[in-house]
Parts: sequence; C-alpha cells; structure tokens
Amino acid sequence: MDEAQRRWDDAQARFERERDALERERLAYDQARARFDRNRARSAAYDGPTWAGPNGEVHCRRSDGTTGTIIGGVAGALLGRAIDGGRRSAVGTILGGGAGALAGRSIERGRDAQCR
Repeated sequence: MDEAQRRWDDAQARFERERDALERERLAYDQARARFDRNRARSAAYDGPTWAGPNGEVHCRRSDGTTGTIIGGVAGALLGRAIDGGRRSAVGTILGGGAGALAGRSIERGRDAQCR
C-alpha cells in the first residue's frame, strides 16, 4: 500500500506542477494579447508604416509638429500684420506668428494622436 500511495502522490504532484505551468503560460499569453490588442486599436487610425517593438507594442512614425509650427507661424505672422494694418507691424507680426505657430503645432500633433 505504501508503494501505491507514493506513486499516487508523485503523479498528483506532477499533475499540479504541469497544471500550474499551463496556467502561468495562459496568463502570460492573455496579457501579451491584451497589450497587442490595445496597441493595435490605438494605431488603427494611423495610415503610415508600423512595426512591432521587442515587447509586442506597435510603433509608428509620427510627426513632431515642426511643419505645423512653421506653416502656422508664417500664416499667423501674415494675418497679424494684416490685422494690425501697418500701424505697429512688428507687434502684430510677432504676436500673430507666435499664436499661429502654437496653433499649427497643436493641430499637427493632434492629427496623429492615435499613434505611439
């Protein structure tokens, strides 16, 4: 009876080890898939090239807002100068350029907000 009990205990211990290993693997897979699904959904609005990082996250190239800053600054400076009417063209140009640059940068950076 002792031999049968020992074999039973060994088999039960092996079963529990394998079950625990499978459970850890399942949880790790679910977490990786959840991370992938979350990032896939976030990058779905992006229409450019994407690549997977070493940890499974999806990455894409995104504008840093430089183009919007420059175009907004030029447009804002011209608009500020026109609104000022030439009385204090430097003040209107500088204020318009600054406001336009901030607006242009904000618009361009917000355009790709779904991309990491």
